[in-house]
Amino acid sequence: MEVEIIGLNVRIHNIEELEYQAPPAQVDIKRKALAFGGALRIKTDKNLLFLQVETTYSLKNGELLSKLKVEFSFEIKQLQDIIEVVDENSIRFTIDIIPELFRMSMDMMRGIYYEKLKNTALKEHIIPIVDTQKMLGTINKDQKEKAQEEKEG
Repeated sequence: MEVEIIGLNVRIHNIEELEYQAPPAQVDIKRKALAFGGALRIKTDKNLLFLQVETTYSLKNGELLSKLKVEFSFEIKQLQDIIEVVDENSIRFTIDIIPELFRMSMDMMRGIYYEKLKNTALKEHIIPIVDTQKMLGTINKDQKEKAQEEKEG
């Protein structure tokens, strides 16, 4: 199925699970503080845009309980028309399409994770509905800080 997003013809090309870590069988979530985290990586190849989305459930002390990483690929016929190359490692989109594709990816991720967690200790903790614009801002800030640390180190 092809849909129009911001004047672009977009079609989901593929959804691939890259990594899954199941939660431990014995953990009392109700008595512990739970944190939800996420990460995003973007890459392109011809008319395909790939979003690697990672979600994690951790205890507040940092102990990782579960992780799911999925790559969503979208076919965008006009992709090359909306990309500007910044340098060999960076691109910029002339149309702000990432928030909408990220929102769609998170909606699909919520269903995938729900199915994986439905018979586990995390069964009552589905991925929350998040403000993808705000989450993208946080992810971008974290990625810039990490890149700066790697550059200095």
